Amino acid sequence: MDDGMPRVVARRPQPQAANLAIIDTASELDRARKYILALSAELERDSVRPDSVTNPMVVAERAWKAVREYRGSVPRAERLDLLYLIAKRMYLAAQPDQALAPAAFAVEEARSMDDPLRLRRALTVLSALYTETGNQPGAIEAAAEGLNLVGIGSEALARSKLLNNTGLALLYSGQYEDAIDCFEVALDSLERTTANSSIRIITFGNIALACLNLDDLRAGLRAARRAVEEPLDTSDLSAVDARCTAECHYIRLLLETSNVDKARERCKILRELASASGSGRDQLTAELCEGLTEVHDNKHDIGFSRLRRLLETARKSFPMAIETILRVLVSAHEDAGQVDEALVHLKELMEVVRTQRAQSALLHHRQHMERVQRDHGDEMSQERLLERKEKLLEGQLASRRYRELSTESLERLAVTAELRDDSTGEHSYRVGLLASLLARDLGCEEEFAFNMDLAGRLHDIGKIGIPDHILLKPGRLTEVEFNLMKTHTTVGAELLARSNLPQMQIAEEIARYHHERWDGNGYPVGLAGEAIPRPARITALADVFDALTHARPYKHAWPVADSLEEIKRLSGTHFDPYMTPVFLALVHRLQCEHGDLDGFLGQAARKSGFIQARKNISATLHRRDDERSLDVRR
Repeated sequence: MDDGMPRVVARRPQPQAANLAIIDTASELDRARKYILALSAELERDSVRPDSVTNPMVVAERAWKAVREYRGSVPRAERLDLLYLIAKRMYLAAQPDQALAPAAFAVEEARSMDDPLRLRRALTVLSALYTETGNQPGAIEAAAEGLNLVGIGSEALARSKLLNNTGLALLYSGQYEDAIDCFEVALDSLERTTANSSIRIITFGNIALACLNLDDLRAGLRAARRAVEEPLDTSDLSAVDARCTAECHYIRLLLETSNVDKARERCKILRELASASGSGRDQLTAELCEGLTEVHDNKHDIGFSRLRRLLETARKSFPMAIETILRVLVSAHEDAGQVDEALVHLKELMEVVRTQRAQSALLHHRQHMERVQRDHGDEMSQERLLERKEKLLEGQLASRRYRELSTESLERLAVTAELRDDSTGEHSYRVGLLASLLARDLGCEEEFAFNMDLAGRLHDIGKIGIPDHILLKPGRLTEVEFNLMKTHTTVGAELLARSNLPQMQIAEEIARYHHERWDGNGYPVGLAGEAIPRPARITALADVFDALTHARPYKHAWPVADSLEEIKRLSGTHFDPYMTPVFLALVHRLQCEHGDLDGFLGQAARKSGFIQARKNISATLHRRDDERSLDVRR
């Protein structure tokens, strides 16, 4: 995660115990500054090689506390350098969640300084942390903003790092083709620099992983070979770690092409690298590849025993690796024809994905709400005054704006979950507005209709809890996989119930029940008729109509007229027979009034910072298509 940020240059005094009280005298200011510089020097030393006798995470936590307490005692430039070191140290200590706050603080500080260079560096760090902690929309937005701040020529290395972060966010979102485009342009940028090979190893390794997910094994092998053939400085821990990861991707690709002998050779190399690095994560990677190779070598008992032991180790010491190990176990058992064992691990994988992604979503939502409440505190105080004056129009508008801001982080996650089916990211927004308009035509109160727009955008947010190999499967799902896919309704409802937003009750009902049917043959509960909550019945019409009228990987787009006929045919079985005629009339009216339904219904999406960032990055990649020298898929 080294982005080239300037380091604090200072002698290395021993950190002294300081009274973290309010600083109000010149001598105390000077003491605070010396204390922070001492902590900075300690972090700087540990950032070179994390083998200090002093616990570097303890130093990072102490420094983070000090920088908040002594905020005014140190010049902003030095404070920014320290914030970078704190975030980096926490990241290297496998604590990316804790690194988010100092990284976000660094972005705020850089903005207030009006310093594009420092802001770009802070955004590079924040985008990497967002990717690591599951906030892919936030990562893409931060990286897009950073790319806009990159100059020409000498800043090619900075561009390549931001593109790498963007590519990883897209890769983790299942956008593998777009991710590869980012990585290839990043490599083109590196051709213009004398950068060390670690970032090239990382980038080629990322391409290999994306190709593995696309089942483009030939291209993946080419990229993996490039990664492992790069010169390696074994004194550079980040380069060794990147090489271990690339070796893992190479081994998995070799096994997919039944080249077990070559995979076994690479396992030996990986084991030597992991031993030299001393990293527990690299040791775990080596064990994983050895176990998988043994399974492919028909040594099932040995291989599966090793992988199960590895899973227990991860549960105790490396929780971030659990999902990867379970994916490997599911795939390995399926390849070995052991369906029952694969199902056991698949169910655990579902629970792990659901729990980890829900925790990540709530973490980022809480941080988003803290920023909203801090930035709009004065507005909300004014809102409360206005509400006491019989809810004047200004008060209602303030309340609505606050609700819109409150749901932004959840909206971005919902859109990310939908990007697999809808590359524009506009589906959720179209469904929300169409559901809101239907609510108005059904005679619902204006506030209910407004909330329907926001809540309808979140109807499929539970898909973030479905493992990618199910969500992205190009063919027909098995019965087991389909049953697991259906759990996105309860996953989404449970997530929204924990968001602590008053308007989320409607969103929770929609997420849980929008796949119920009027005749009782839906899921997850099998409710029928008016037992299905009204918001879910409204959203079901909007959701199915939009799905019918737009292409998906598994279907063509239907004409609007044919889609309306299908909705009419399903009235009384799938849909509420009393709402359906109102919905049909609404769509006809919107066609007459606006002509371009997508243009009208998707207007909110085009104002989304995430979707704008996505389009800006896409435009950047397309502008460079003619210049691109590398294409791993050729």
